[in-house]
Amino acid sequence: MQYPAFARTLVGSTGFKINISGRRKQLLLSACDHLFTDSKKPKEASIRIGSRTLRLNLANPAERLLYYAPYNLLNGYRNSDLFSVISRLASPSAVFVDIGANLGLYSLLARETGFETLLFEPEPVHYSFLNRNVSVFCKTVDCALSNSCGTTNFYVSGEENSGSSSLVMPEGGWSKSEYKNVVPVRVSTFDAMLSELDLNPSSIRLIKIDVEGNEEQTVRGMENYLRSSHAAPIWCEVRGPSSGRGRNSAVSVSSFLAKFGYAPFQYHKGRISPLSVDRDPLPQVFDILFAVPQRHKIPLQLSY
Repeated sequence: MQYPAFARTLVGSTGFKINISGRRKQLLLSACDHLFTDSKKPKEASIRIGSRTLRLNLANPAERLLYYAPYNLLNGYRNSDLFSVISRLASPSAVFVDIGANLGLYSLLARETGFETLLFEPEPVHYSFLNRNVSVFCKTVDCALSNSCGTTNFYVSGEENSGSSSLVMPEGGWSKSEYKNVVPVRVSTFDAMLSELDLNPSSIRLIKIDVEGNEEQTVRGMENYLRSSHAAPIWCEVRGPSSGRGRNSAVSVSSFLAKFGYAPFQYHKGRISPLSVDRDPLPQVFDILFAVPQRHKIPLQLSY
Protein backbone atom coordinates (compact mmCIF):
# COMPACT_ATOMS: atom_id res chain seq x y z
CA MET A 1 0.00 0.00 0.00
CA GLN A 2 1.34 3.41 -0.94
CA TYR A 3 1.69 6.15 1.67
CA PRO A 4 -1.51 8.24 1.44
CA ALA A 5 -1.45 12.02 1.86
CA PHE A 6 -3.83 11.90 4.82
CA ALA A 7 -1.31 9.76 6.76
CA ARG A 8 1.34 12.47 6.44
CA THR A 9 -1.16 15.03 7.73
CA LEU A 10 -2.19 12.73 10.57
CA VAL A 11 1.40 12.10 11.67
CA GLY A 12 2.13 15.82 11.45
CA SER A 13 -0.86 16.70 13.60
CA THR A 14 0.48 14.65 16.52
CA GLY A 15 2.99 17.40 17.27
CA PHE A 16 5.88 15.12 18.30
CA LYS A 17 9.32 16.10 17.06
CA ILE A 18 11.89 13.84 15.42
CA ASN A 19 15.41 14.20 14.10
CA ILE A 20 17.25 12.57 11.20
CA SER A 21 18.98 10.17 13.60
CA GLY A 22 18.25 8.34 16.81
CA ARG A 23 15.81 5.80 18.19
CA ARG A 24 12.63 7.77 17.47
CA LYS A 25 13.62 8.00 13.81
CA GLN A 26 14.18 4.24 13.63
CA LEU A 27 10.84 3.45 15.27
CA LEU A 28 8.89 5.72 12.94
CA LEU A 29 10.66 4.42 9.84
CA SER A 30 10.07 0.83 10.85
CA ALA A 31 6.37 1.41 11.52
CA CYS A 32 5.72 3.37 8.34
CA ASP A 33 7.73 1.01 6.16
CA HIS A 34 5.71 -1.90 7.49
CA LEU A 35 2.37 -0.17 6.93
CA PHE A 36 2.86 1.73 3.71
CA THR A 37 5.70 0.32 1.60
CA ASP A 38 4.78 -2.46 -0.81
CA SER A 39 8.19 -2.86 -2.42
CA LYS A 40 11.83 -2.59 -1.38
CA LYS A 41 12.83 -1.33 -4.80
CA PRO A 42 14.01 2.30 -4.95
CA LYS A 43 11.20 4.74 -5.67
CA GLU A 44 10.95 8.45 -6.19
CA ALA A 45 8.45 10.80 -4.60
CA SER A 46 7.97 14.48 -3.98
CA ILE A 47 6.58 16.55 -1.14
CA ARG A 48 5.56 20.18 -1.01
CA ILE A 49 6.78 22.30 1.91
CA GLY A 50 5.39 25.80 1.80
CA SER A 51 5.98 27.10 -1.69
CA ARG A 52 8.76 24.63 -2.48
CA THR A 53 8.74 21.06 -3.77
CA LEU A 54 11.39 18.53 -2.73
CA ARG A 55 12.19 15.50 -4.89
CA LEU A 56 12.96 12.43 -2.79
CA ASN A 57 14.71 9.11 -3.32
CA LEU A 58 12.85 6.73 -1.00
CA ALA A 59 15.71 4.23 -1.02
CA ASN A 60 17.52 6.64 1.32
CA PRO A 61 16.17 6.28 4.90
CA ALA A 62 16.73 9.96 5.74
CA GLU A 63 14.74 11.07 2.70
CA ARG A 64 12.08 8.47 3.42
CA LEU A 65 11.72 9.95 6.92
CA LEU A 66 11.20 13.36 5.33
CA TYR A 67 8.53 11.79 3.12
CA TYR A 68 6.68 10.18 6.03
CA ALA A 69 6.85 13.03 8.56
CA PRO A 70 8.01 16.37 7.08
CA TYR A 71 6.04 18.51 9.54
CA ASN A 72 7.35 16.67 12.59
CA LEU A 73 10.91 16.79 11.32
CA LEU A 74 10.83 20.48 10.46
CA ASN A 75 9.04 21.43 13.69
CA GLY A 76 12.05 20.14 15.58
CA TYR A 77 14.28 22.47 13.57
CA ARG A 78 11.89 25.41 13.86
CA ASN A 79 11.93 25.09 17.63
CA SER A 80 15.72 25.00 17.81
CA ASP A 81 18.01 27.69 19.18
CA LEU A 82 19.75 27.99 15.82
CA PHE A 83 16.53 28.77 14.01
CA SER A 84 15.83 31.51 16.56
CA VAL A 85 19.17 33.07 15.63
CA ILE A 86 18.45 32.62 11.91
CA SER A 87 15.15 34.47 12.40
CA ARG A 88 16.85 37.35 14.20
CA LEU A 89 19.34 37.85 11.38
CA ALA A 90 17.11 37.17 8.36
CA SER A 91 17.44 39.81 5.66
CA PRO A 92 16.58 39.84 1.93
CA SER A 93 19.57 38.97 -0.27
CA ALA A 94 21.71 38.09 2.76
CA VAL A 95 23.45 34.68 2.69
CA PHE A 96 23.24 31.86 5.21
CA VAL A 97 26.27 29.56 4.84
CA ASP A 98 25.58 25.97 5.87
CA ILE A 99 28.84 24.02 6.37
CA GLY A 100 28.07 20.36 6.92
CA ALA A 101 24.53 20.75 5.59
CA ASN A 102 23.35 17.11 5.73
CA LEU A 103 19.82 17.33 4.17
CA GLY A 104 19.92 21.12 4.37
CA LEU A 105 16.86 21.49 6.61
CA TYR A 106 18.24 24.57 8.38
CA SER A 107 18.88 26.08 4.96
CA LEU A 108 15.36 25.19 3.88
CA LEU A 109 13.98 27.11 6.86
CA ALA A 110 16.44 29.96 6.31
CA ARG A 111 15.04 30.29 2.81
CA GLU A 112 11.56 30.69 4.32
CA THR A 113 12.83 33.69 6.32
CA GLY A 114 14.25 35.36 3.21
CA PHE A 115 17.87 34.20 3.23
CA GLU A 116 19.83 33.12 0.19
CA THR A 117 21.77 29.94 1.03
CA LEU A 118 25.13 28.34 0.28
CA LEU A 119 25.49 24.71 1.34
CA PHE A 120 28.62 22.55 1.67
CA GLU A 121 28.11 18.78 1.98
CA PRO A 122 30.70 16.15 0.99
CA GLU A 123 28.73 12.98 1.89
CA PRO A 124 27.65 11.57 -1.51
CA VAL A 125 24.07 10.50 -0.68
CA HIS A 126 23.20 13.73 1.12
CA TYR A 127 24.78 15.81 -1.62
CA SER A 128 22.75 13.90 -4.23
CA PHE A 129 19.59 15.05 -2.43
CA LEU A 130 20.78 18.66 -2.24
CA ASN A 131 21.85 18.75 -5.87
CA ARG A 132 18.57 17.17 -6.98
CA ASN A 133 16.80 20.04 -5.21
CA VAL A 134 19.23 22.82 -6.07
CA SER A 135 16.38 25.14 -7.09
CA VAL A 136 15.23 25.01 -3.47
CA PHE A 137 18.67 25.45 -1.90
CA CYS A 138 20.22 28.13 -4.16
CA LYS A 139 23.84 26.93 -4.27
CA THR A 140 25.19 23.53 -3.18
CA VAL A 141 28.83 22.40 -3.24
CA ASP A 142 30.06 18.80 -2.85
CA CYS A 143 33.10 19.71 -0.82
CA ALA A 144 34.31 19.40 2.76
CA LEU A 145 35.81 22.52 4.35
CA SER A 146 39.02 22.35 6.35
CA ASN A 147 42.41 24.12 6.58
CA SER A 148 43.85 22.75 3.32
CA CYS A 149 42.87 21.99 -0.27
CA GLY A 150 42.98 18.67 -2.08
CA THR A 151 41.42 15.24 -1.60
CA THR A 152 41.11 13.23 1.60
CA ASN A 153 39.22 10.35 3.22
CA PHE A 154 35.69 10.89 4.50
CA TYR A 155 34.17 8.45 7.00
CA VAL A 156 30.53 7.79 6.10
CA SER A 157 28.33 6.84 9.05
CA GLY A 158 25.65 4.18 9.11
CA GLU A 159 21.91 4.71 8.90
CA GLU A 160 21.32 4.85 12.65
CA ASN A 161 23.20 8.14 12.95
CA SER A 162 23.50 9.46 9.42
CA GLY A 163 24.59 12.90 10.62
CA SER A 164 27.91 11.76 12.12
CA SER A 165 29.93 11.38 8.90
CA SER A 166 33.23 13.23 9.19
CA LEU A 167 36.73 13.89 7.93
CA VAL A 168 37.94 12.90 11.40
CA MET A 169 38.48 9.22 12.09
CA PRO A 170 36.44 8.13 15.10
CA GLU A 171 38.30 7.44 18.33
CA GLY A 172 39.46 3.83 18.28
CA GLY A 173 39.51 3.72 14.49
CA TRP A 174 37.02 3.10 11.75
CA SER A 175 34.48 0.38 12.50
CA LYS A 176 32.00 -1.17 10.08
CA SER A 177 29.53 -1.49 12.94
CA GLU A 178 29.19 2.31 13.02
CA TYR A 179 30.54 3.48 9.67
CA LYS A 180 29.56 1.91 6.39
CA ASN A 181 32.18 3.31 4.06
CA VAL A 182 35.28 5.44 3.55
CA VAL A 183 35.19 7.59 0.42
CA PRO A 184 37.58 10.14 -1.08
CA VAL A 185 36.14 13.65 -1.10
CA ARG A 186 37.23 17.05 -2.25
CA VAL A 187 38.42 19.32 0.56
CA SER A 188 39.01 23.06 0.45
CA THR A 189 39.27 26.09 2.68
CA PHE A 190 36.44 28.54 3.21
CA ASP A 191 38.67 31.33 1.90
CA ALA A 192 39.44 29.44 -1.31
CA MET A 193 35.77 28.64 -1.89
CA LEU A 194 34.72 32.28 -1.50
CA SER A 195 37.15 33.14 -4.28
CA GLU A 196 36.12 30.18 -6.46
CA LEU A 197 32.41 30.95 -6.11
CA ASP A 198 32.97 34.69 -6.54
CA LEU A 199 30.82 35.35 -3.48
CA ASN A 200 30.81 38.82 -1.97
CA PRO A 201 31.92 38.21 1.66
CA SER A 202 29.90 41.17 2.91
CA SER A 203 26.67 39.43 1.83
CA ILE A 204 27.17 36.67 4.43
CA ARG A 205 24.94 37.20 7.47
CA LEU A 206 25.37 33.93 9.39
CA ILE A 207 27.60 30.84 9.16
CA LYS A 208 26.65 27.44 10.59
CA ILE A 209 29.37 24.81 11.12
CA ASP A 210 28.49 21.18 11.91
CA VAL A 211 31.46 19.06 10.87
CA GLU A 212 31.68 16.33 13.51
CA GLY A 213 35.07 17.01 15.05
CA ASN A 214 36.73 18.98 12.23
CA GLU A 215 35.57 22.38 13.49
CA GLU A 216 38.99 23.75 14.48
CA GLN A 217 40.44 22.97 11.05
CA THR A 218 37.38 24.50 9.40
CA VAL A 219 37.68 27.86 11.15
CA ARG A 220 41.42 27.89 10.49
CA GLY A 221 40.57 27.78 6.80
CA MET A 222 38.53 30.99 7.22
CA GLU A 223 41.40 33.22 8.35
CA ASN A 224 41.29 35.77 5.52
CA TYR A 225 37.52 36.10 5.81
CA LEU A 226 37.67 36.48 9.60
CA ARG A 227 40.04 39.43 9.27
CA SER A 228 37.42 41.46 7.40
CA SER A 229 35.31 44.07 9.17
CA HIS A 230 32.07 42.43 7.98
CA ALA A 231 32.76 38.83 9.09
CA ALA A 232 29.47 37.30 10.26
CA PRO A 233 28.46 35.49 13.46
CA ILE A 234 29.29 31.77 13.50
CA TRP A 235 27.08 29.07 14.98
CA CYS A 236 29.34 26.07 15.58
CA GLU A 237 28.79 22.61 17.02
CA VAL A 238 31.83 21.90 19.20
CA ARG A 239 33.22 19.14 21.41
CA GLY A 240 34.01 19.16 25.11
CA PRO A 241 36.91 17.31 26.80
CA SER A 242 35.00 14.00 26.90
CA SER A 243 34.28 13.85 23.16
CA GLY A 244 35.60 10.94 21.12
CA ARG A 245 36.86 13.14 18.28
CA GLY A 246 37.68 16.81 17.93
CA ARG A 247 38.29 16.63 21.68
CA ASN A 248 37.85 19.98 23.46
CA SER A 249 37.36 21.88 20.22
CA ALA A 250 35.23 24.30 22.27
CA VAL A 251 38.47 25.66 23.71
CA SER A 252 40.60 25.47 20.56
CA VAL A 253 37.95 27.07 18.32
CA SER A 254 37.27 29.81 20.90
CA SER A 255 40.99 30.52 21.22
CA PHE A 256 41.49 30.79 17.46
CA LEU A 257 38.44 32.99 16.85
CA ALA A 258 39.42 35.29 19.74
CA LYS A 259 42.30 36.52 17.55
CA PHE A 260 39.66 38.14 15.32
CA GLY A 261 37.56 39.65 18.09
CA TYR A 262 35.04 36.81 18.44
CA ALA A 263 33.70 35.79 21.83
CA PRO A 264 31.67 32.65 22.72
CA PHE A 265 27.98 33.00 23.61
CA GLN A 266 25.25 30.57 24.60
CA TYR A 267 21.57 30.72 23.69
CA HIS A 268 19.22 29.90 26.55
CA LYS A 269 15.50 30.62 26.79
CA GLY A 270 15.63 33.37 24.20
CA ARG A 271 18.65 35.09 25.74
CA ILE A 272 22.14 35.16 24.22
CA SER A 273 24.71 35.56 26.98
CA PRO A 274 28.50 35.14 27.34
CA LEU A 275 29.95 31.64 27.82
CA SER A 276 33.25 30.88 29.55
CA VAL A 277 34.73 27.76 27.97
CA ASP A 278 37.59 27.86 30.50
CA ARG A 279 35.44 27.90 33.64
CA ASP A 280 32.00 26.53 32.79
CA PRO A 281 31.50 22.73 32.68
CA LEU A 282 31.32 21.59 29.06
CA PRO A 283 29.06 18.85 27.65
CA GLN A 284 30.38 16.23 25.26
CA VAL A 285 28.82 17.92 22.20
CA PHE A 286 27.08 21.31 22.19
CA ASP A 287 26.63 24.53 20.21
CA ILE A 288 28.36 27.87 20.62
CA LEU A 289 27.43 31.14 18.95
CA PHE A 290 30.60 33.10 18.20
CA ALA A 291 30.12 36.83 17.70
CA VAL A 292 32.11 40.05 17.70
CA PRO A 293 30.33 42.00 20.48
CA GLN A 294 30.84 45.48 19.06
CA ARG A 295 29.72 44.42 15.59
CA HIS A 296 26.94 41.94 16.29
CA LYS A 297 25.42 43.16 19.56
CA ILE A 298 22.40 44.90 18.03
CA PRO A 299 21.35 42.38 15.32
CA LEU A 300 21.81 39.42 17.68
CA GLN A 301 20.36 41.21 20.72
CA LEU A 302 23.33 40.10 22.84
CA SER A 303 22.95 40.21 26.63
CA TYR A 304 25.70 41.00 29.15
